[in-house]
Amino acid sequence: MCVMSQLATIAAWPSPETQPERGRDFSDSHLKLLNFLRLSALRCRCSARQDVAEACRAFAPDQMVSQSTYSELLVKSLTQFLGRPPRFFSPGNAEISNEEAWLLRLMTCQAEGDRLSAAFLMRSRVPAHARYTLSVLIGAVSSAFLN
Repeated sequence: MCVMSQLATIAAWPSPETQPERGRDFSDSHLKLLNFLRLSALRCRCSARQDVAEACRAFAPDQMVSQSTYSELLVKSLTQFLGRPPRFFSPGNAEISNEEAWLLRLMTCQAEGDRLSAAFLMRSRVPAHARYTLSVLIGAVSSAFLN
């Protein structure tokens, strides 16, 4: 998918009046981030799942990794982080799944520096050994949208 069509899809989010209850909890920048993650999920659907150890290798200091690479690493390894496959709706869909809402709230807490809420959300679904890696991936993906 070309960059222009990705940006058009990200920008095409339903108006607040047409969003369901859960969608009204998030700002436009959160919803654009969600659409970005949904596009990554679509690209990763036919590819293999990413092992957490492989995701860690992307953080080597000598590598330059793009925003889309981080989002693909996050989406590919999310199954291993959560212990089950996450549900992502198609880009532009007004509905938000439980996993998408959880991920957006976690990204928001991290971006706002709310460490207690972020820790609570992490502990609710992610095993202890994977929390640091997930937190770094989330920070890398959300930095362009929420900071």
